Amino acid sequence: MKNTLLERPRLKSPGRFVLPQIASDIPVRLGKESVKHQVLAKFALAAEAIGIPLPGGDFVSIEEVVNQQWGNYYKATMGQESTHYLAGNLEIIVSNKRLEARIASSPNLIIVQAKPVITALESKMAGLGWYVLDVLGRAAGHAMNVYDCRILGYQSQVYLFEAESDEEFVKNLFHEENGSYPKAEDIPLLIEAYRDDYAYFPSDVLRQVDGHKHLLGWTDGSSTVSRRAFVVKHAEAALARIALEPELAKCVQAAIALDKLFTKDKVRAFNWSGEEVDPEEGEDFGDYPEQVGAVCIVAWEETDMLLEMIEHSERCAYENGTAYEYQGMAWVPLDASSKEIKNLARELQAYLGRWNAMAMLVSCFPFAEEQ
Repeated sequence: MKNTLLERPRLKSPGRFVLPQIASDIPVRLGKESVKHQVLAKFALAAEAIGIPLPGGDFVSIEEVVNQQWGNYYKATMGQESTHYLAGNLEIIVSNKRLEARIASSPNLIIVQAKPVITALESKMAGLGWYVLDVLGRAAGHAMNVYDCRILGYQSQVYLFEAESDEEFVKNLFHEENGSYPKAEDIPLLIEAYRDDYAYFPSDVLRQVDGHKHLLGWTDGSSTVSRRAFVVKHAEAALARIALEPELAKCVQAAIALDKLFTKDKVRAFNWSGEEVDPEEGEDFGDYPEQVGAVCIVAWEETDMLLEMIEHSERCAYENGTAYEYQGMAWVPLDASSKEIKNLARELQAYLGRWNAMAMLVSCFPFAEEQ
């Protein structure tokens, strides 16, 4: 940066200052940009204070420092599973109003099958397999959405008139077309007649999950499986006294570790409904925002119908203008205190810890074969 002297007329009166010309790359007024850089610098220092080292080397901007700092932390602390099994992008953004840490949805999700592992665990102890799957299903409540059989159960209801049995479906369909319900003795014939016109019935959806209604989020009073209520201490006791193959033991251990991290996440800082939009972003997700995207896809076994329902769900959200593509988001205002900024750094660090544990659990399931 070079300063040059402005030419001034000589004055008889001594003691006058000669003003330098300010270089063109220095802003004439310090406005929001300066404040934003200060907040980012505070965020970088707050992260360093909780054990995330500042990067070395030459940097052009504070944005580059922050990105490199968290990038280095990710590479140093996260397992390979975190990248190979879960999809998402960390974004640290500062606007004129706030500092945000976002987990943006990413395409190219991996698909795993739950059935081989869950049924193997259930054969060892009733309820153990369902415990593992229940822990996985809780991830959405901690800003890590999973496309699993619940979206199959929910989305298919749109086409099935909210019916969970073939008999209920044809009754509702007949009523829709005729304004009255059919006689009980006519229902079997109606089932056969309607099959020519409709791609799938509730029984077809149920076959996707071997009749386990609870996987679809449907009422499971008539489920063929008796689910035993499990919590962490039950899983730990089972792990201690049951001889499990190494891979199954690893799966239960991963579920227990993730369960404990979920329990610690009481604040749920990254949970985001899509409604708290930064006005400067200009985004409008509609009156009923819908999350689009997930960290992975967990099928029971078959994938065709599940993928079809995922596609329907995302397309509807986009067409309705209600889609938002973030797994989670947390922020502080630009005038946040040092404590608030440090809490944001700490919450982001904890989120990445849950991400890593989640990836470890997902890695215990086999990849789904292309169908």
